[in-house]
Amino acid sequence: MEKFDAFVRAPEQLVVVSCAGRTRGIIGAQSLIDAQVPNRVVALKGGTQGWRLAGLALESGVVPIAPVPDIAAARARAEAVRTRFGLPLVDATTLARWRGAEAGARTTFLFDLRDAADRTALPVPGAVAAPGGQLVQSLDKWVGVQHARIVLIDADGVRARLTAHWLIQLGEDVHVFDGKPDDIAGGVEAAKAAIPAAPRVSPQEAADLLKDGARALSLDASAAYRASHAVGALWTIRPRLAALPADVLAAPALVLFAADPGVADIAALDLSGLTAARIAVVEGGLAAWRAAGLPVEASPANPPDSERIDYLFWAHDRHDGNPDAMRTYLGWEEQLPGQVAAEGGAGFRLVV
Repeated sequence: MEKFDAFVRAPEQLVVVSCAGRTRGIIGAQSLIDAQVPNRVVALKGGTQGWRLAGLALESGVVPIAPVPDIAAARARAEAVRTRFGLPLVDATTLARWRGAEAGARTTFLFDLRDAADRTALPVPGAVAAPGGQLVQSLDKWVGVQHARIVLIDADGVRARLTAHWLIQLGEDVHVFDGKPDDIAGGVEAAKAAIPAAPRVSPQEAADLLKDGARALSLDASAAYRASHAVGALWTIRPRLAALPADVLAAPALVLFAADPGVADIAALDLSGLTAARIAVVEGGLAAWRAAGLPVEASPANPPDSERIDYLFWAHDRHDGNPDAMRTYLGWEEQLPGQVAAEGGAGFRLVV
């Protein structure tokens, strides 16, 4: 939305929104329509998969560079969306109370929709980085508590409003932060306090422990593990820690690799009840291990498909050029609204 006026210069231009399949393309197109841009806006049927099925070629590696966006116009449209959809604002004082004195009564999720550079330059304590589009499409991956509050912050007042207008239609209690990121006080991270941070070791310290008989465990996604992991590291996930081989649990130390340090901290907590081994998390995970020049290996067939419960195999090769998988996936998506309506209980309240 911020860059719409930078890309689209004339109201008579047709705007076609696409994604790899169809969901984000539809969400993007409808967001522009909800924002009442002057142009005719449509979604490309089937996205890039539909394009390929039609026998048309795709470009790759092309990144169009837009001029400086007209933020003022984008903000005005976003605020009009907020008003129309009844999106509540929350100020810094109220947010601090929700995350502080009232944190034990109700869960509040705070999501930061800014670009990585903005988050790095001015981090917001306790906020979770989340792309707005993915938050809408995969809310269950980000919010694990029903009836929780959701608060969105951004850099310019546009992304939070557009994202929130979808979440409120999904039945969520969503609020847009009324202020700037630096208005949010630090030191309020009650939700993280319950999970103690496991001891950290550098990649070289981990390598020294492995030489002395320690064992390495990778908690990364199975696809990432297959592509690359520390030499000798075993792949596992939290539900299967108790099923680790006895000789692994009997090792003098266990070093954990995880792209998400929070996952490693929780796994370390689980392991503390299963073994007397010293448990440590490799600071920086596999990326730091590789940067230190330490050995990695690939295992294209390990873990076997039968153990990869973190990977969706259904029509998984639709983006690899399998036309049957593309048709299967697109057919499933097209019938999904009817299936949701038949099952009921979705809680949607679409604003028309």
